[in-house]
Formats: sequence, C-alpha cells, structure tokens
Amino acid sequence: MESKKVLPSVLSGLLRIPASKSIAHRAVICASLAAGTSRLRGIDLSQDIEATIEAMRQLGARIHWEGNELVVQGITCAEASADLFCGESGSTLRFLIPVAAALGISARFAGAGRLGERPLSVYEDTLPQHGILWRREESWLPLSIEGQLQPGRFLIRGDVSSQFITGLLLALPMLAEDSEIILTTPLESEPYVTLTLSAMDAFGVHAERTEQGYRIPGGQRYQPVEYEVEADYSQAAFMLAAGALAASPAGMRLKGLRKDSLQGDRVILQILSRMGVPLEWQGETLWVHRAESLRNIEVDASQCPDLIPVVAAIGCCAEGQMVIRNAARLRLKESDRLRAIHQEYEKIGARITESEDGLLVEGSPASYIGGTAESENDHRMAMSLAVLAQHTREGIQVLGSESVSKSWPTFWTDLAQMGGNYE
Repeated sequence: MESKKVLPSVLSGLLRIPASKSIAHRAVICASLAAGTSRLRGIDLSQDIEATIEAMRQLGARIHWEGNELVVQGITCAEASADLFCGESGSTLRFLIPVAAALGISARFAGAGRLGERPLSVYEDTLPQHGILWRREESWLPLSIEGQLQPGRFLIRGDVSSQFITGLLLALPMLAEDSEIILTTPLESEPYVTLTLSAMDAFGVHAERTEQGYRIPGGQRYQPVEYEVEADYSQAAFMLAAGALAASPAGMRLKGLRKDSLQGDRVILQILSRMGVPLEWQGETLWVHRAESLRNIEVDASQCPDLIPVVAAIGCCAEGQMVIRNAARLRLKESDRLRAIHQEYEKIGARITESEDGLLVEGSPASYIGGTAESENDHRMAMSLAVLAQHTREGIQVLGSESVSKSWPTFWTDLAQMGGNYE
C-alpha cells in the first residue's frame, strides 16, 4: 500500500480536466458494436476504462491507438464465448452483461476488490425471464451467462443503480423486435441514463422515454462515427473544492469542461456556489477562487452519489451543518462510502453523524490539525482526503494513495502542477 502526506498549499495555474469516464465507457461500447471503424478522441486511460476496452476486445472488437485517437473496429463476428475481467469497474460489469447476452455470447465475468459484493439482483431477477441462463456461486462473481437475450418487457428497479438501465438500453436495440423497460421504482441518477441516450444517438441508435420507462425499437444497428469525449465534472469536483479552500489570489483555471454538459455531476457548480465559492466562466475556461467564507447546505445525493465524498469534505470546512440525504447507495461503491467518510474524516477531527442513508456534517471554519486516514482502496476517498488536507495545519497522511489509478492516474502529478504539496 502506498501513502502520501498531503500538506496544505496554495493552488494556482491552468489544468486540463481528464475526459469523462462515464462518457468514455459508453463511447467505447457503442463504437465496438458498430459495423465499421470509429475514432474516439479525448479519452484518458484509467483502470476502469482499460477494463472496458479489454472486455470489448474479448467480445470481438479490434481496438488500438493511433496517436491520441482510440481507433475501434466494431464487432463483425461475435465470439462464441468470452472471459471478461472487469477489474473494479461496476460500469464495465453492469453494462456488458446484457450486451454479451444480446450478442448471444456465453460469457464468464470476474472482477477484483469489492466488485463481487456489488449487487446484480436486478439482472438476476430479469434476464432469466428473457432467455438467459444465469449461474453463480454464493457471491455475485464469478458469474456465467449463456443464451440469446430475447426482446420484450423488462421490469426494472430504478433505485438500485442506473447502470442496469444503461446496460439494457445499450443491448436491446440490437434485438430483432421492440422492447420496453418498465421502471418499478423512481429512477435515481437519471442524468447517467441521459448520457447513455446521448451516446446512443451519436452512434445512430435510439430509444425514447415513456411515462413508465423507455421504449427501444428493435432491429437497429450502431453506426461508426468520429466522437470526442468531453471533460469530467466528477473529477473536476475535486479540483474545484480544493481551489475553494486553497486557491491563490489569482485563482485556479480549469479547461475542457462544457457549460452545456449533460453530466449530472455538473451540479457541483450549483452546490459550491450555494456554499459561497466564487466560480466564473471566461470563454471555455472555468475559474475558481478561494472562498472567504463557506456555509453549509442540505444536499440530495440521489442524482449525484459520486460527488458525496468531496462534498462532505468541503462540508467539514464550512460553517454550520451539512445534511446529506438519499445516499444509501454509497454503501455499495468501492467502499462503504458513508461509513468510510464518517470513520476516516473523524480521524482528522471532523464531527460526522452517520445514518442509514445519509450524513450530518458539523462544519468547522477553523483548520483541523491533521492526521492519518485510509482511502479504503477507494479513488474518490483518496482524492477527497487530499481536498480536506487543504483545511489542516499539518496535513493528512493518505494511506492507499495509489487507488486514484482507478479513475485519475495522474491526479497526484496534476495536483502538484497546480502547486499542491505532498511527500
């Protein structure tokens, strides 16, 4: 296990934010399902994206780099069987189970870390009713599927993970007849489904929203295109929060983000603005300035669960109480994030009350002394602790600092480029 002692610093300069991991997953899959050659620009490699690329290769796509472009030659003849290692990527696993089923591939899925603990019950309850033989042991992984996915009506819970809806949306257009997804509960993280529909549209495949869910015409074919992946608001949130605590008088500048992005985590701009963080656009560059004072707010996590570790971190540095609600799904991430936030931030001196589906954060405008905390092999926890370190006097020893490789391998060097200080 690696560790880094992150010290308070003064941050300034211009940083390009990495490409959206969520959009990159979808673009690689859509391009791999298209009959022809697609060129994808702007993709930044991380462990999760590498897992999706390698899985699509195993399913029959040919993928290679030409300079900064990822060239994808789509599947022309699907493999009869495939072993798909998904690493710790929930997106790779949940997106590709129905995709492999739609292609009629007998697939065995395996993973690492806590991936085998993240539930697949939505598929287990549904896919066997549509022609898929489902085999697993006591844990969720390894999992084997066989058979040809059949079209029809899919009754799906919307409050477990939007990744299940995305997986079906990606797969069902390839079937011969029409299908329908019926949501049996309200849909959480709906912006991620919007990203899926947008990516599908770009590759010539369509689905439509209905009152009950989605209607997916069958007999569609993905088309090869040239596609550029925009920067990631989920990642930008860490630098924005760090800038709010430690930006120089000149401020920090972030580039690559789209003002009109469909990413749900774009809501970080609203959250930080409500807390008192000065943000401004100058052309296509987003500026963040140090906040003279921060005030805590109530945050609904139902549509932006990935933001909660960093939002809770900056909440520890604000005045008043931050209430985070509708966050139960955070217990099923790379770590039990509600427990991890409570346990690890309190090691630094923060006062946090944990409930079944949320957190109550008692903010402190006065700096904490610092200390040692664990990332729990969770990339978002490691980066959030780096943010919290800016509000300490002696810094934070972040154990498991290498976990950032899951989504942002260059995080530490990028932080240093902006003036971040660590040992």
